[in-house]
Amino acid sequence: MRLPQQWLSILSVNSIFLLNLGFPLLTLPITLHRGEVIAQTDPNAEALRLYRQGVELFQQGTAESYQQAIVVLEKALQLYQQAGNLEGQAWSLLGLGRISDLLGDKQQALEFYNQSLPLSRQVGDIAEEANTLRNLAILKGSQGNLSEALTDIESAISIIEELRTKIISQDLRTSYFSTVYGYYEFYIDLLMELHEQNPNQGYDAKALHASERGRARSLLDILAESGADIKKGVDPQLLAREKSLLQRLNALDQTRQLNPGERDFDELKQEIETVRRELQNLEVEIKRNSPQYANLNYPEPLTASEIQQQVLDDETVLLVYSLGRDRSFLWLVSTTEVKSYQLPKREEIEALAKDFLAEIQSLAVVPPSGEKLSQILLSPVINQLGNKRLVIVGDGILQTVPFAALPISSPVSSALNSPAPIDRRASRRVPPIMGAFIDGGLLKMWDFENFKKVNSPQSWGDKGGLFLNPSTSVNSNTENIQTYRPLNPPIMGDFELGKMGELEISPQSWGDKGGLSQTWGARGAKLTLNEGEGGQKTDNSSLLLGGTEGGYTPLIVQNEIITLPSASSLAILREQVQGRTPAPKKVAVIADPVFEQNDPRFQISSSTKTETNDVNKIVLRQSIDDFLGKYFGRLQYTRQEAEAILALVPDNLEQLSLDFNANRQTATDANLSQYQIVHFATHGLLNETQPELSGLVFSLYDETGTQKPGFLQLSDIFNLTLSADLVVLSACQTGIGQDIRGEGLVSLTRGFMYAGAERIVVSLWAVADDSTSELMQNYYRKILETDSNPAKAMRETQLEMIQSNNYNSPYYWAPFVFQGEWKTGLSHS
Repeated sequence: MRLPQQWLSILSVNSIFLLNLGFPLLTLPITLHRGEVIAQTDPNAEALRLYRQGVELFQQGTAESYQQAIVVLEKALQLYQQAGNLEGQAWSLLGLGRISDLLGDKQQALEFYNQSLPLSRQVGDIAEEANTLRNLAILKGSQGNLSEALTDIESAISIIEELRTKIISQDLRTSYFSTVYGYYEFYIDLLMELHEQNPNQGYDAKALHASERGRARSLLDILAESGADIKKGVDPQLLAREKSLLQRLNALDQTRQLNPGERDFDELKQEIETVRRELQNLEVEIKRNSPQYANLNYPEPLTASEIQQQVLDDETVLLVYSLGRDRSFLWLVSTTEVKSYQLPKREEIEALAKDFLAEIQSLAVVPPSGEKLSQILLSPVINQLGNKRLVIVGDGILQTVPFAALPISSPVSSALNSPAPIDRRASRRVPPIMGAFIDGGLLKMWDFENFKKVNSPQSWGDKGGLFLNPSTSVNSNTENIQTYRPLNPPIMGDFELGKMGELEISPQSWGDKGGLSQTWGARGAKLTLNEGEGGQKTDNSSLLLGGTEGGYTPLIVQNEIITLPSASSLAILREQVQGRTPAPKKVAVIADPVFEQNDPRFQISSSTKTETNDVNKIVLRQSIDDFLGKYFGRLQYTRQEAEAILALVPDNLEQLSLDFNANRQTATDANLSQYQIVHFATHGLLNETQPELSGLVFSLYDETGTQKPGFLQLSDIFNLTLSADLVVLSACQTGIGQDIRGEGLVSLTRGFMYAGAERIVVSLWAVADDSTSELMQNYYRKILETDSNPAKAMRETQLEMIQSNNYNSPYYWAPFVFQGEWKTGLSHS
């Protein structure tokens, strides 16, 4: 069947749930004709029933079920042939071919595919045509017929590219592309196999281009849409409706995060999903009514030679990683050459990367897994890097790895061996200081006479952290405390609390090395020890490693490091900002918002303390999954950070928004477009399943104690208008998000790029308040006092922290990564 423009506009990925298995698209429950949904009828219901039965048997995945599926599909094929249903015949033949291939009957599979392909073409079912071509390519590749396999997979990908651009909704376009990413993965692997056989034919450069075609495509699309200003000329009523829906979505999610007890959770979740769908449909309607969108030409990903010419310079080397099921690849690209290397499979690299990240977040100065990971990722090319700038394009989990912290490894001359399995139990003994899944939390309990029983490495769970059972009473003992999510930071060593002592994830009293002695904060979650009667604090700083361990030299010592979603994304960014008039003012900072009702900055607070301090109410209104994740305590060091930054800027060129003024209205004010640097110092909000709900948190109350919308979500960020040379997100986990196959991380980065940021500094994990404040102050001194390039300034700042006694752990100096333009400094208006 054909896939008309109207159908592609609202394509549901659920309709092609077997596509990745190489099975047909099946019969869709609906089809569209002239923009209207009409019921789809099948001329032979029995054939359809048998076909679906065959699919179910196929999904069971056993040799016996495969044989049964063949019998059923052959019956369906006969009925479709009797009815003259060419489309049904194509489906059945494709299914029979796929099963025959899995059973090892390659010749029979080839015959089925060759019968299915012309039928798909005859009825105009180009999606099924692509699917059949992909299956043919895989089969021919397994038989060693690489040239024919290449022809088939390139034909299939051409169809995929055509279908992708016809889906108007970006979300659905991204979802569709993720289902067909396997085409690109096979294409890359095939090209690299051809490169092994013909090393001088340029197949590795062609594989690099295939890698670019298979990553961050929606990001390239939205950057092109940003430059085209697709909302220009659109009906104002549509734009007003979009604004209203965004405000409603923001309010619903804020209720879900902060006051879940006010609404039925499932009902609230369903309402959020309904609004999201309305926004998706409205996006399609806006684009259809946009004169600019009608004339928009989406950019093509860059080839290897175009990357060399348009992205790189003589002092820069590009490292591109592609993780595969059976093997992975690395390309080194300079202005003069392209080299490629085979790496272990995705699963092995992911295991090491997870250990490396866990060790960093447990405050290890020398993460033990770093050497093994570096042997895989860096040793093949280390002798070719020198002191050049490195631009890293990661894949999968590598997008969250701080390459700056990887140790400089010895080169290897032979093929890499697979790394030995890692005993993950060792890395779990000390809980991470910042959990990758939380941005805050509140835990208050009394009568902790036995609390120190819990305060030992053995009593922390797989991810480390404490969990308060919702049934816990006010006077609960430690039997009701269970391990759940990571506390930020972990409790290390024993300490004692009197009967009135409190443990609170709120402004901290951790010392400068993690001991319970001074105020310590996290731009995600916080830990406070409020002394009660008889309470004591102990200094646990001796538990943390200090100084420089012999032999560990992180990569940042040798190289400046930039990260990008793809090489092509930078080329488009440069095109968008070329010729842009520099913003007339220097720096705008939004920091130290008001998150709590009992914040001392309230002039009248007598009626605002009860709710937060009422443990029963807290427990009642927090679901088990969200209990440790939705409390935002004050970040006092952000104030010091903001004031220190703006002390470097003339008064008439800066804007400082603190306290109640650090609100959502300020963050969305068009006035921010007047500033070259926009700095947000606040809590980050990560939603890995619905990335458009990730964002930043600003003041949740006004001066009167009235609750206000304070979440700035990714969907809101796309509607900002900036002319910023640099946006700094001094908050937790602002550089991570949902990892979608074929797209990469859907994080806040793309929102700010769309809004007009040329460079962005973001974080890879939940960061500490005090160390982040010091890092940012030093970073801005280098940018504003010495006019240092922002990318170079980040490296210099990190090197200074490595040499310090307090912050030499990568946890403190390596969380922030620089993304975007490195060639130039800030504008001079």
